[in-house]
Amino acid sequence: MTFNHDDNDFIFRLTDDISLVNDLVLRRDVLDRLPIPLILSIDGAPVWKNTWATYLEEWTDSAWIRGLAHEARESTAPQERVVTLASGRAFTVHSYPVTALDGTPVATLHSLGNPLAGVAMDMLETAVMVARNREIVWSNGAARRAFGLTEHSLWDDLYGFPAWDEVVEGAMTSRQGEYRMRCLGIGEYVLVESWRPDAADMMDTIPMEQVASLVHEIRNPLAALSGYIEMAQLEADPGSQNYYQEMMQEIDRLSRFTADLMAVARPISVNPDWTVINDLVEHAWFAAGRGRRPKKKAVTLKKSYDETQQIWADRDRLQQVVTNLVKNAVEALSQSGSVVEVECHDRGDHWLLAVSDDGPGLPPDLLGRLFVSRFTTKDSGNGFGLMIVRRIAEAHGGTVRVTVDGGTRVEVTIPKPDNEGR
Repeated sequence: MTFNHDDNDFIFRLTDDISLVNDLVLRRDVLDRLPIPLILSIDGAPVWKNTWATYLEEWTDSAWIRGLAHEARESTAPQERVVTLASGRAFTVHSYPVTALDGTPVATLHSLGNPLAGVAMDMLETAVMVARNREIVWSNGAARRAFGLTEHSLWDDLYGFPAWDEVVEGAMTSRQGEYRMRCLGIGEYVLVESWRPDAADMMDTIPMEQVASLVHEIRNPLAALSGYIEMAQLEADPGSQNYYQEMMQEIDRLSRFTADLMAVARPISVNPDWTVINDLVEHAWFAAGRGRRPKKKAVTLKKSYDETQQIWADRDRLQQVVTNLVKNAVEALSQSGSVVEVECHDRGDHWLLAVSDDGPGLPPDLLGRLFVSRFTTKDSGNGFGLMIVRRIAEAHGGTVRVTVDGGTRVEVTIPKPDNEGR
């Protein structure tokens, strides 16, 4: 609007002749920093832009502004157009005619559709991109810089990326060079996040000094308490045994929690050797409680591998992986389902270890939150399980993938060494 007034609380002067009457009674510095990119154009030429618009230099190109400004002046109603820039990036732009007090159009105000998401994504150091049918259909600035993306980049041309068929369904985490990558299948789209671990890993680790001190303070009393309860059980009457049993189970749970804390805090290192998969599975099945005491619900273990099958991996670390996955599968069958299946396959350049169940499966909207520190779907869970699985798999140079189809299936890949350790 053309309006001259000296009250800066109500008027935002854009040019010598044009000021905006601030109907929301915002101060001019608030309007300038409003997190919506704004550009004012006169006769197709940009004459003013706010601070957020400066973050998108190519958005201020006058070529498309000239065309939209002409369309906007022809109508008193706002216009909406999808603008594709020279880089191939597409924006939804809203154009509003700015009129004088008599209604005469004098300028056009442009704002970016869904501005917060677009601007924020381009300011991230995390690379984010979206693919559809093997074609990269959207990417932020960090992804274009990290992977050298162009307007017509294809998934299969990106070096070191997992195969399309592996990521189009479910959730998968892996490493690609110096980057950590997380892929999430959403219908026909795949969302990819990639970041350098040196900065982002602070989100899922705890300072070692703090953890060591915490674990020391917890473990000593737990050990003493466990000993006292075992002695009390020797003299307790049969009616009290159930209570002592519950106490010991709670102590076991706290002991596992402290062990998980240590696993999260410590850097993961591996010392591979030939490891018999069946030994790990039998131990995990026993640890899950299926091998030593009766349960309210019968659950069957199905082994889909040769019991002599060996892979080249760190035995203790892989035991953690198998135990976590088997326990998760057993606990998922508390409401429905009755089978936990463990598979191990030789895929040529790697081994595939999979644990699945025939339970209700995870809701699709939760897949994107897997592998995040402290995220859990269980009332009594601590949220460290899958994060530990991911870190151990990546320490071996492998990947983790989760799919849901009539149950939950977790696949862990372990690459073979050049000489397979022989």
